[in-house]
Amino acid sequence: MKKSLLVFVIFVLICLSYSFGYAITQQNDNLIDETNMIKIPFAANLTNNTEFIICSQTDFSDCELETIELKYNYSYGGNDVLGDFLKIGDFFNAYDSDISTNNVYCFKLIGVANGMITLNASCTEKTNGNTDIDSEIFNVSFGNISIHQSSFNSNYNDYDFSVFPGENITIALYLEDVADQSISTADADIYYTLRDIKTGDVVTANTITYAHKKMTEKEGMWIENYTIPLTVPVGIIDFSAKDTTTNDFGGMFVYYSAIPFSTKLDLNETAINMGESIFINLTPTIYYGDISEIDTTIKYPNGTNENISLNNGNNYNSIFITPTNQQGTYNVSIYLTHTNGYTTQISKTFFVREYTIDVAKIKSIYSPGETVSISAALLDFDYNAVQSEINFSFFDSDDELIKSYKNSETIVNNNYHEVSYILPFDAITGKYFIDIVVKDEYDIIYTTTEEFNVGDALDYTIVDFMPELIDLNITTLDPIHKRINITNLGSIITEINVSIINNTDYVSVNLITLDETLTNGQNTYFYIEITPEDDMPLGNIMSLIKINISDISYEIPIFLNVSLFEDIELIDDMVIEIIADESNTVKIPVKNTGLYVLDNLELNINNEILEEYVLNIIYSGKIHANETENIEIDLYEMDAGFYNTSIEITNNNAIKIMNLNITVFDDFLTDIIYLDDLRQSLHEDIIQLQKDGVFIGSTIEDEIELLQSKINDLNDYYDSRNYSAAKELLDDLEIDADEIETTIISLQTAQNPDDELDTYEETDSFCGDGFCDDGELCSCSDCEYEAQCEEIPNDDDGSSGILFVIIFVILLVIGGIILVTSVVPDDWVDKKSKNVGSFGGF
Repeated sequence: MKKSLLVFVIFVLICLSYSFGYAITQQNDNLIDETNMIKIPFAANLTNNTEFIICSQTDFSDCELETIELKYNYSYGGNDVLGDFLKIGDFFNAYDSDISTNNVYCFKLIGVANGMITLNASCTEKTNGNTDIDSEIFNVSFGNISIHQSSFNSNYNDYDFSVFPGENITIALYLEDVADQSISTADADIYYTLRDIKTGDVVTANTITYAHKKMTEKEGMWIENYTIPLTVPVGIIDFSAKDTTTNDFGGMFVYYSAIPFSTKLDLNETAINMGESIFINLTPTIYYGDISEIDTTIKYPNGTNENISLNNGNNYNSIFITPTNQQGTYNVSIYLTHTNGYTTQISKTFFVREYTIDVAKIKSIYSPGETVSISAALLDFDYNAVQSEINFSFFDSDDELIKSYKNSETIVNNNYHEVSYILPFDAITGKYFIDIVVKDEYDIIYTTTEEFNVGDALDYTIVDFMPELIDLNITTLDPIHKRINITNLGSIITEINVSIINNTDYVSVNLITLDETLTNGQNTYFYIEITPEDDMPLGNIMSLIKINISDISYEIPIFLNVSLFEDIELIDDMVIEIIADESNTVKIPVKNTGLYVLDNLELNINNEILEEYVLNIIYSGKIHANETENIEIDLYEMDAGFYNTSIEITNNNAIKIMNLNITVFDDFLTDIIYLDDLRQSLHEDIIQLQKDGVFIGSTIEDEIELLQSKINDLNDYYDSRNYSAAKELLDDLEIDADEIETTIISLQTAQNPDDELDTYEETDSFCGDGFCDDGELCSCSDCEYEAQCEEIPNDDDGSSGILFVIIFVILLVIGGIILVTSVVPDDWVDKKSKNVGSFGGF
């Protein structure tokens, strides 16, 4: 009996556990998912009482990033050290802009004693909102060997080899034991592993896998030379050492960073006159990551500074116009900052003169015995000749000085200095030069050189260009054509080559009309074509046309001042209709009615309540001139109601505001389905009445046919998201359906007055009606997806409690039967039979 009682108690406990577990399962719905998010951690062989960084590869691709939590627990000798895992970028600065996507997480640890480290990760899954968890355990041990570097300084926050990717580095290490005594290279080995800082994967470069590679013993140290891989310019190095005589060990964990970019700075001139322009061109070569900031400063001769912006085309460039009141040395300094914090500076100087030299044009060619007359003056910014000292020197084709004129030997007229030189009749033919040296009132020297030819013009290549430079303002996107004329003043020309330097995206040449063969006196021409684009840099752009004729190079500078306006066109008022508790996307068309690309769009919603429903704002990175793109606003399951807001869209200086009205309807699709089912049922009733011989008439049939047509319209409205029209039509059709239903009921009643007729009244939703209605539980078979139903609430109406009680009572009754049959003696029936027999003996 005791045994049976024990069986009963166990049975009751099982029943209670089952019932309780059933209720818990219904509420939690298995929301916990065991996921392998942490891969095997990696760390150096650790050294006692030394701070280390231990890292692990992770996989959070299925996680909402803001929900990720990582914890570690270092357990040793009954002690626990708790802390957080952090992204590797929180430990190291030398990484590129893609570090945000890395899957390496780390923590710092001071080794105290051998023990165990537990890593715990959790996050919320993107797809279904479930909680993912993972727990990994590994053992750690600590030796007494410390690794030291002799060829460079190690710092967890600054570990830069000062070399570029692809260049070689050298690392030299030595070891010490627990007593700080050096360990001989004959008694120990050092191995290293190279890993990608973003993924944690072992690096393979040039067919070499850098996993547990042994370092070379040399000159009493361990030395390794290797090339920083181009594919992994930033990495982790895990060094481990082992004493082969004592079996003691230790390790060190560091990272390396190559220089992320190099730069070249060019100025088109080293000396210019006041008011003239100088072209600044910066060419960066980026090996990894991005340049996050470029700060360009012009330092004036008086010590003041001016910041300027560099246009970002193929290169970074700008045209700086010098002031008209400061002469002297100017300094261009450019500070560049990388996304990893690396900074560098590059500088160049140029000189600005207060005056310019003006030389009266001379002939291109002279004959022996002719007189060469030349005059020059120093001009101020207003082109007025000022007092100056000017010296002239004539050189023949052998670069020999043949005549010089001091300032006192010149003829001065309105501050122009003139000299004349008579060529000897036996003058050698060739190219001659005139050096002109001018000194102003401040003793600043200006120089220029003129040249001419002596001999027969047909013996030289002499050309004349018109115009000599092009300066244009770009205010429209209309193509511009500029004609360049070339006149041959010398010997026959058989080849002319034209090329473009800088900004070839906007400047091209049309050589269709160019004749490459010109005799003396002939001319030809070609066109320079400027094709403005809406995304070309604003401000000053410089290009250069280079013309090569008979091995002589000529240049025609092109200056473009780009000023294109921005403008945005929006719909003034936009009306949107959506269904409540559904994710929706609002598309706002944005048209670029300006001439400059919209590439810096910002959208502001001036409604705090509406902002709470915004998941994402998505739009193209660029909207070109005369193009229209949609800005998409993803909205998350809004509550029914009416929302009104103004939306401001800006792009640099262009600003436009529109009104957005959103009406959110409770979903009435089930009402439409019910209405269509009712129409079908009414139609079937009409057919049955006709079979029964009841005269129907054409009116009611026409009404049902019209009802079907309007329900089709209703579905079209709903599918096209015209919910207001659909809701209004639904209300009208429900009235029409009720009237048809009333007519049919009257016909049925007239035919069978004693029958109970269906009245097609709408009933409350219930489990089994084929629809997952609001408030229906997840356990109902109508609900296919969890999102359509509700969990059993803790403060429900008692239905779940009633179910629990019914299950428990049933199980308790069954258990009671078992108990009764267990308590009654086995021979009770036989005894009862005997007693009956004795009484039955009458």
